[in-house]
Amino acid sequence: KEIKLAYRKCALVWHPDKNPNNQEEAEIRFKEITAAYTILSDPQERAWYDNHRESILQGKDAEQGEQQDAVNLWGYFSDSCFNGYEKETENNFYQVYADIFEELARIESEEGEEDGELRPYFGNCESDLDDVYVFYTTWEAFSSSRSFGWSDKYKLS
Repeated sequence: KEIKLAYRKCALVWHPDKNPNNQEEAEIRFKEITAAYTILSDPQERAWYDNHRESILQGKDAEQGEQQDAVNLWGYFSDSCFNGYEKETENNFYQVYADIFEELARIESEEGEEDGELRPYFGNCESDLDDVYVFYTTWEAFSSSRSFGWSDKYKLS
């Protein structure tokens, strides 16, 4: 009940219709508020969030360092990281996720991925279904060749 009340209060403040002079920021804030409410009002999602709160807020494990070229993926689990699906919109869904997948592929290739395979492009709203299938098939089978020893909780040495 407390979460619902806080959500409604924040939603009223940041609803885009209530902020005609600051519509762009209001849309971003309203998406973030809605995403937070969705997570916190679901008991399973809330339990997961509570268990990983520090990692989410800091973008890494609170007790561990972060490798220099590590990509912080937490922000991409929310729809507030993109602005719609239209091809013409800056920072649209396809552009944002294409950029992150290209960055992941670049980092993997720099780490000396054995087969040197090029990963398929994420695509856009006009992509052929066969291209979408190839993209998902490739990334679904993805396994990083990188070492994540820097993030080990228990140092045995």
